Amino acid sequence: MQRRELAGRASALLGLLAGGLGGSVKAIETMRQYAPDIDNAQVRWIALLSAALLGALAGATTGCGIGAALGERIDTHVWPRYRCLQCGGTFTA
Repeated sequence: MQRRELAGRASALLGLLAGGLGGSVKAIETMRQYAPDIDNAQVRWIALLSAALLGALAGATTGCGIGAALGERIDTHVWPRYRCLQCGGTFTA
């Protein structure tokens, strides 16, 4: 008998991607809103890049956690949870 965790893995991945993208976009918007008067192009580029990276990390962490929790609930209550190693059939214990 082997545990199946398909929804948990898939939703964690989707949450990671969506959270990372959303976090980076929001961080860039916030940086542009609150620091529009940076005159030096190199400093502005570094600020945009660091805002995007930190926003992506924060968003991806949050999105992955929420997606994994949602997927675990789907695995537990909706889909068959175990797979037989001999016959390959799926079932709920």
